[in-house]
Amino acid sequence: MWSGPDVCHAYQIMKKGGLKDENIIVFMYDDIANNTENPWPGVIINHPNGTDVYAGVPKDYTGNNVNVHNFLAVLLGDNSNLTGGSGKVVNSGPDDHISSSTTPITRRRKAISPTALKAITTYVRPSSSRVPHLLGPLEFDQKWCS
Repeated sequence: MWSGPDVCHAYQIMKKGGLKDENIIVFMYDDIANNTENPWPGVIINHPNGTDVYAGVPKDYTGNNVNVHNFLAVLLGDNSNLTGGSGKVVNSGPDDHISSSTTPITRRRKAISPTALKAITTYVRPSSSRVPHLLGPLEFDQKWCS
């Protein structure tokens, strides 16, 4: 399961691996970095002795814009049906690879349902066609994080 800090960390890994911002779409509530309980405002550290993973993360869809409606519109490349956010959508086809990870709204470990989206990081490789290949987490790790 992914949390906001994990989404930010995944973004940093993808950037370090050479992916461009134009190929990354980030969904996250963005409720941690500037939370009054965060001892380091504007900073997210996702493990002990870690560094700031929040810096530079694009905030394509945050807060109430993190919803099933926008998620499906983004995956379908349908920017006419978005309700907020950056307007960035997947522009992909059959030769493309997409990885998407989600975590539920609650922080408890439960089964993930489409209506319980908390944060989604989607990687896409642009193309002119429309139907992408969805990568599972292991495939994505082997392809981009090795």
